[in-house]
Amino acid sequence: MIRFAILFLCAILAFAADEVIFGGTPSVRIDADGGQSVRVELSALGAKKYECRIVAKGKKFFWASRGNRELIRSDSGDYTYFISPEGTGYIKVALTKSASFDYMESFTTELKTVTYWGKRTQSQ
Repeated sequence: MIRFAILFLCAILAFAADEVIFGGTPSVRIDADGGQSVRVELSALGAKKYECRIVAKGKKFFWASRGNRELIRSDSGDYTYFISPEGTGYIKVALTKSASFDYMESFTTELKTVTYWGKRTQSQ
């Protein structure tokens, strides 16, 4: 009976695990407000700190690297968009490889915008 309970628990945990849909590492960050924009080339440590990660739980998508905010997925042409329904940000993923960047991640905080550009590390 104990073996059955352990196997059942393991099966539940395996199915409940988050499925990584997209992972990306940024190389550039731009902070902008109404007065100025500041471009920063990220170091390896900075890139690791600001990695982008999107996971799926069932049929829902979540911005795991930004507090697990729920996202809406929209596929359009050569891009997939993951959009926050709260209006706080989005991720735009290129379906074709580009020379410089594979994705951009943009979000707002107060009346400022932060945007990262980077390369995918994993995607589905």
